[in-house]
Amino acid sequence: MGIDTLLSESLYTLGFLLVVGVASVPAWLLLRSKLNMLEKKGKTAPLRMTILCTLLSIVTLLIVQPPKEFSVFAPVFYQCGVTLIWSACLILVVHVRKKRNSRFERTESRIMKTSVFALLLGFLSLFAQAEMTEEDIRYLPELRSAAWSPDLTKDEIRVLREVSYRNSRFAPPEKFATLQKYAQDKRNVELRYRYALALAERVQIPQSLALLKELSLEGYPYAMETFGEERVCALEKYEDHCDEEGYRYGVMKNAFLDWAQKDPLVPNMYHQARWHMPNFGFTDDYRNTFTPEGEKISNLAVEAGSVRGALEHYYAIAARDSWTDQQLADMKHYVQAAKNNMMASSLGYAWPVEDCFKDRADAIERGEVCLNDEELEQAFESAARYGNTISIETLILLSLKYNGDNSLVDARRDYGIRDFIRHGKSDRTPERLQAIYDKAAQLNNGRGWVQTRGSSTSIEHWEKLYNSEETRGFFDKVNPDFR
Repeated sequence: MGIDTLLSESLYTLGFLLVVGVASVPAWLLLRSKLNMLEKKGKTAPLRMTILCTLLSIVTLLIVQPPKEFSVFAPVFYQCGVTLIWSACLILVVHVRKKRNSRFERTESRIMKTSVFALLLGFLSLFAQAEMTEEDIRYLPELRSAAWSPDLTKDEIRVLREVSYRNSRFAPPEKFATLQKYAQDKRNVELRYRYALALAERVQIPQSLALLKELSLEGYPYAMETFGEERVCALEKYEDHCDEEGYRYGVMKNAFLDWAQKDPLVPNMYHQARWHMPNFGFTDDYRNTFTPEGEKISNLAVEAGSVRGALEHYYAIAARDSWTDQQLADMKHYVQAAKNNMMASSLGYAWPVEDCFKDRADAIERGEVCLNDEELEQAFESAARYGNTISIETLILLSLKYNGDNSLVDARRDYGIRDFIRHGKSDRTPERLQAIYDKAAQLNNGRGWVQTRGSSTSIEHWEKLYNSEETRGFFDKVNPDFR
């Protein structure tokens, strides 16, 4: 158990104790004012009042979750605040019901029978909140994404990561049903996009296109790419922009840029915005001098964590015949930025070129950006915590390929990290390779794995099947939903 997890769980336990402590406020006031109406003997009313106040507070916390902040103190203060409010309410209720003592006594028995069960649920609720540690919040960028609902739990994100990228017409129906369920929430933009693709793979083209149109109007760039230039430019929202600035250099560039500015989930969105510019944001075809706008967008990509953005800046300067002192300083800056983003390994492309693994010294001498052994280990650990499958897979492959152990390379090919994630351990996996998989799983801590993110998928071939006179009749027969 890491120190962050231990601290988080300790604070949540402290939070529960504080809830009980604050819940004792009305009980203490009742005892002092001798308004014990809950028990004829007047001895156990304070204890029962404490339980009732705690119970009401916990039910409130079940309905209205504490804010997901980076600090675990926020939910603790939130819990105490809710309990104080209920304390005040109960004091008022007791005063109002003072004259109706007999009726209240008849209902006391029934209330206390259910209190134990509800209190147990409260304990479970509070410790369920404790499962979302500071580390989980840090390495679950979906919680801060404009394309995901902020109300999703760690377990829900883990499940949705899996069904989002392993769902196809061949996937089990329950996975498609899960994706369909969460796609009903308008805030789950990425899941709605994945659901639209899943519909297309089932040749439910009208439903898929309707959802893609909806997402395009919301400005989600990947849905717009799938929806296609002709249909996007036919929408009233984009019609004038297509005529004035063009689809690629106007509408799509702005779509990626606008979404990137409000969503930190995909750092490469800035990079993709620049790629929707003439000459990809460079002044010429040699790609060694940015336009002012291209340089601005590229720097935003670097700040957001894009490895590609940092490398393109570095390569652009390095390709020149000579350098000023400022340009040398800039090259050093972008080399370090590329390394930092590789080691952060939050998403997608986040590893050095293959030559760095083959002969690091030679690659560095030729101007490549490489990581040393310690930095590679940091990149591996970060990728595992984020659930960045493609980075983990590539780092394992390249590290094994050039360390002289071909047997492990063959074993990885036979049963890779993706197989381990999907099916668990295998007797075919050598102990050394299994240790690498186990370490990745331990670091991930149940947050789930992202297969790919930051790209669009064409449904053109499914549309052709749906619209073909030769195949349309077949789909109409096997599934009425295809109509």
